Amino acid sequence: MEKSSRTKTALVTLAIGLALNIALGAAKLVTGVLADSTAVTSDALNNLSDAASSVVTLVGFRLAGREAD
Repeated sequence: MEKSSRTKTALVTLAIGLALNIALGAAKLVTGVLADSTAVTSDALNNLSDAASSVVTLVGFRLAGREAD
């Protein structure tokens, strides 16, 4: 049961991090485009790539939590 609780906590944490990275990336992207700032726009892309790696980690956690075959 402890492993299940840990996995659930990890999935919730990853989901929150994913949502925040997407929101932060979108806000920076809009700000960077409006301000014509390459630095802010590239930082937005960095946040969005972090979100993509969170998706990969979420998929990995879900696959690792499956029953053995």
